[in-house]
Amino acid sequence: MESKQFGNALFVDEQFNEALAAYSKSLEENDMDADTFSKRAAVYLKLTKWEEARSDADHAIALDVALSIAYLRKGIACFELERYEEAKDTFLCGQQTLSGAPDEYQLPFLTWIRKCDTEIQDGDVFPDNSAKSETGATSKEAAISSKKDAAVAPRVRHEWYQSNSQVTVSILQKKLQPEQVSVDVGVKEVRVIIRLANETIVAFDQKLFDEVVESESTWKVLGTKVEIKLKKKNNYIWQQLEEMPNQLSSHLPDTLCETKAAPQPYSSKRDWGQIDKQIQKELENEKPEGEEALQKLFQDIYGKADDETRKAMNKSFQTSGGTVLSTNWKEVAQKDYEKERTAPPGMEFKS
Repeated sequence: MESKQFGNALFVDEQFNEALAAYSKSLEENDMDADTFSKRAAVYLKLTKWEEARSDADHAIALDVALSIAYLRKGIACFELERYEEAKDTFLCGQQTLSGAPDEYQLPFLTWIRKCDTEIQDGDVFPDNSAKSETGATSKEAAISSKKDAAVAPRVRHEWYQSNSQVTVSILQKKLQPEQVSVDVGVKEVRVIIRLANETIVAFDQKLFDEVVESESTWKVLGTKVEIKLKKKNNYIWQQLEEMPNQLSSHLPDTLCETKAAPQPYSSKRDWGQIDKQIQKELENEKPEGEEALQKLFQDIYGKADDETRKAMNKSFQTSGGTVLSTNWKEVAQKDYEKERTAPPGMEFKS
């Protein structure tokens, strides 16, 4: 039990290799603990070891079929392995374990199911441009044809969504390495270049609706996309992502935007009508998904806390099974959350 608790503390401190060793030691002591298998799967996800994460989450589910977080972790691992059908099935099973629970418990599963549907529907982003010139075409004709093809080649698709303070742009291309991608963020523009084996593509090059803070904007390469997070200079909802023709003033008063402006979450041609409400709920709350939500909550509070507050957070969260997060050490020191913790409606904790 001590090894498991030590692993929990190390995970919170983002010492993932050390947490992996602690959870592995705990499993040597008790290899029938579904929760520890699930927690080690979370560590493997952080270390981008997708197969190991999938295997551990599978073990956790076999030991406890009602452990919803294990389904979430297995589904994420399958998604990163591009096994989208398996990932979706796993997320659906995990959602079923939370039947009757409040919406916030089901939200990560709904979000990931939507992502799986998108990948299953779309397949690869780039079209096959391997068609040869017709037999007998001269080199000059081939060159002209090549220029024409380049001029009309479809752009790489992108999606975007926003909150009052941030815009997130996703460039939808799979299997990229960071060294293949170049992202330049200006005060009011973004340019994304992708280098493939045989060509260099300008995936996105647009003037923005309003100014952003370059120093607080970030980007990263994920398994299925390049994700760019732009910090807005002015906190309000944009009417669209790109700069409008003859735009006079994009900055509207904050109070007006908060009451009247309607967000425009996506620029792709896909109809998101049925899921707009759910997406907007996520965006307005600016909630990260799944494991990232827990990690961000800790990082935001833990990083600014004193020693007693950190002790309170560690003990309350770990011993309550993730249902309590307290910063009051005087109160937490006297409590035994393992005896007092409660599960979502219709479920129970298992040791």
